[in-house]
Amino acid sequence: MPTAQAARVRAGALTVLAEVADGWARVAAAVLLPALCDDPALATAAGGAVLAKIIDLPDVDVELLARIEPFLPPRRHVDFDNVAREVVARLAADRLAADRLVRNPDPAERTRLHIAYGCRLANAGDREAALEQTDLAVAAGEAAVTTAASPESFALLALAPHLRAHRLAAVNRYPAALASAERAVELLTPLAQAWGDGAGSFRWALAEALDNLALRLSNVGSHEKAEVAGRRAVELFTGGSRSARGERGLAGALTNLAVIEAHRGRSAEALATVRHAERIWRQLSHDEPSVYRPELALTLNTVSLRHAELGQLSAAVTAAEESVGIFRNLVRANMVAFELDLAAVLANLSGYLWQLDRRTEAFQYNAEAEEVFDRWGGANPQAFSLHLRYLRENIAAMRAKQSPVDLRRWELGAMSFES
Repeated sequence: MPTAQAARVRAGALTVLAEVADGWARVAAAVLLPALCDDPALATAAGGAVLAKIIDLPDVDVELLARIEPFLPPRRHVDFDNVAREVVARLAADRLAADRLVRNPDPAERTRLHIAYGCRLANAGDREAALEQTDLAVAAGEAAVTTAASPESFALLALAPHLRAHRLAAVNRYPAALASAERAVELLTPLAQAWGDGAGSFRWALAEALDNLALRLSNVGSHEKAEVAGRRAVELFTGGSRSARGERGLAGALTNLAVIEAHRGRSAEALATVRHAERIWRQLSHDEPSVYRPELALTLNTVSLRHAELGQLSAAVTAAEESVGIFRNLVRANMVAFELDLAAVLANLSGYLWQLDRRTEAFQYNAEAEEVFDRWGGANPQAFSLHLRYLRENIAAMRAKQSPVDLRRWELGAMSFES
């Protein structure tokens, strides 16, 4: 039997077993769990929904979860993000409890645990909890450097504030995010400039940190400094040998650089830059849609904004509508992770439609965006009430004027909620 067909047969069998085991404990104990112990890769073969059923079985323990963990998707994956968070949450609780019982705990390992858990929380959309984990990772990373100062420990420490900057930005705490991004660049720069076998990976990390720094500088209005950092990130991503990490990084850096170029008044250049990013994200999304569709949707929003700045409103609508379509599908998979992005793109689309005199649709989309930000603003006013105010200002402006008005628009940074 061909390998692909055999994999489908195994996945189908596992799906049936998981369904049966959900109601028959003896099937789980006698058949399903032993099979997973022998071959933990089976746990992810049939998708996230089946894995969610498996981990809810009463006899699944942390030992089995630890065997399954290496087979989880390493990055954001729409089908697995929620269940991966649950797996890693149980493992993190167990491992951190064990760490507290050790006489001389390893702070580097504790840093890795907080980073891994924080990334899973962020991918699932739990922004505040993800931020808490990166705060803990920074503290543990500082302890790791104190315990054993090495290039590896400094790189691990740098990863913690790099991720913390993303998490702070996700709840609109931009000045703090900037400080955290600056710390990551400060730690990584000497490592990336050093010679040795590890310098290559440090340069990749520095490129990612510089891209993050560029976006955070832009968030606080320092667009000239942001462009310097953003262009340095692009140079680093294009200067090494081609790799999946480099392609991802380059696409994200180009998307963010386009935002900065637009802020500096170079909209045509910004459009060309983001269209380059769009081509990369389209190819990546074609190859792995569950991993890269979110970034394609974010980039299409940036494409739409750049078209709108050039007065190309029909093209802006086309790009925004494609972005909205992707985000609607993503929201069906994980509302918490993606509906804020959907609301932002809907608000932008509303503005383009208003300027094209398609006012009924414009009001409809802005009202839909308002409902999302109203809920998020109620749950976390400090982070999201400003968005709600801006949306309502847009609606008030639309109602007050018969002619098109310049409505406030929303930028979305590439790779803002993951790493």
